[in-house]
Amino acid sequence: MSPRLKIATIFIFLITGIITVRLFQLQVISHGYYHDIAQKEHSGFTELPARRGEILIEDKNSGEVFKLATNTTLNLLYADPYLIENPDLVAKTLTPLIFDLEQEKELDTERMETETDTAYEIEDELTREEALSKIALKTDTELFEDFQDNLKDELGEKTRSQILLAEEVDQETITELTTTDLDGILVTENGDVYAMPPEINDKGDVAKALAEIFQVDAETLESTLEGTNRYIVLKRKLEPEISSQIQDLIDNDPDDNFLGIGMIEEYYRYYPEGELASQVLGYVNYAGVGQYGIEGFFNSSLTGKKGYFTSQIDGTGNQITVGDSVIDPAEDGDNIMLTLDRTIQLEVEKLIQKGVENYQAESGQVIVMDPETGEILAMANYPTYDPNIYGDVYDLTEIELTDEQFQYVYNMGTEEEPTYWLYTHVDPDERIRIFQDEDDPETWYSYENFYGPEVYKNKTIQAIYEPGSVFKPVAMSAAINAGEVTPNSTHYCGGPIQVDEFEIHTFNDEYHGTETMTEVLVHSCNIGMSYVAELLGRSSIYNSMAKSRATLNITKIGPTPNW
Repeated sequence: MSPRLKIATIFIFLITGIITVRLFQLQVISHGYYHDIAQKEHSGFTELPARRGEILIEDKNSGEVFKLATNTTLNLLYADPYLIENPDLVAKTLTPLIFDLEQEKELDTERMETETDTAYEIEDELTREEALSKIALKTDTELFEDFQDNLKDELGEKTRSQILLAEEVDQETITELTTTDLDGILVTENGDVYAMPPEINDKGDVAKALAEIFQVDAETLESTLEGTNRYIVLKRKLEPEISSQIQDLIDNDPDDNFLGIGMIEEYYRYYPEGELASQVLGYVNYAGVGQYGIEGFFNSSLTGKKGYFTSQIDGTGNQITVGDSVIDPAEDGDNIMLTLDRTIQLEVEKLIQKGVENYQAESGQVIVMDPETGEILAMANYPTYDPNIYGDVYDLTEIELTDEQFQYVYNMGTEEEPTYWLYTHVDPDERIRIFQDEDDPETWYSYENFYGPEVYKNKTIQAIYEPGSVFKPVAMSAAINAGEVTPNSTHYCGGPIQVDEFEIHTFNDEYHGTETMTEVLVHSCNIGMSYVAELLGRSSIYNSMAKSRATLNITKIGPTPNW
């Protein structure tokens, strides 16, 4: 065999070996990986949402069931500026339907406050006064016209002026981007990377350079740098009647003026009874996760399990009828029926609010229990909140502090992260959280409701406090169980008594003479209970306390009929 032929033979065997090894790697070692890729490319996947379970309450008298927590859908309005040919017409048509005067007034007030703060920073007095004289709130007409003009600009913007490409990149990437000096690419101090499509002359070259830095596909990045403006949100939670009017515009549009306008349904948790039993309920946050109360504790049961539908599709995205299809149906969340009686709960909440306000108490709590079954018929707290707008508890309002009040402002945090409390009463301590304006230390704020997120807590079962006279039956039952007294045992209540350094009185300084243990409870007699406590001893009282538990009883956890 000639040397040339030997070299050719060795080369052929070498190439064959390389191909064999590569095929073994692809077909055996990496089979699962590439099979998954193929499946994703040739499978249609649709997620099937689960319905969150409802929380129900019954009117024990009528037997009627009411929904405390349920689900509703409201439309999100969006626009695709790329498809809108006449933004002026669309803006003029939509503005009367989606303009929110109260919201725009709030935004305008914020604008005015910001401009005023900026003006006060001007050192020259004449210039400062001139700037302040020009600051004013806009009229309702001006707000409407500004909203319409801004909407027109948004709908007409075919190319986005700025695109966020990456957030908080590392220092090495920042250095590389800075030294590369690409047109239309901006890197902020905290490492955010923005692209300004109108300023990029050669998007292909810039895309290739960025693709190498970020290790992404250059073609996809070039498409992003084109900056085509697709899908902007115009308004969320459209009222049903507004949705109907907009849908009519879309359906009856022979000239395709509203071709780029669309709506999609968004699911929201809805609490039809508003504030009723809100601390018992809790709420569902923006991510769909239950917080506090029943919503939080039973979140997994209420959430259910999402399902999916998969099918084989061809290159154009159409389903292949002979391919395998898999349906894994969604499992709706469980409904929960509470033992609360709606009529009693409503009345108790009215009474507790009246009591707190009349006696200027910090807060109030009430529990109503069925003594035969232990079921909780009412559980109320005041102050309270509406779980439909749970975020409103964080709203702040400006307050004026007197020199005397400043003496009772304490920083319970650190100098770097201060936490200020204003004590409105000392011994017993009553305080409210207050906030200092970072830009204007003379300005202070408090929560509008005075308590902020503290109202989320169900203090009847989460707060720690002395139980008072409601604990007398526990101590009395412990004494009966220990054989120290019977319901008919007697004791003489003749006046105040001394226990250690304390003088014990009845609540009204009226004394009952000879009374049975039953009458001690009826009179809520502190003298009689001191006698019982002395018989029991401290260790026995403590042990009886440790054995006592109060729980919120919940029934019918699981699927219930769709009421």
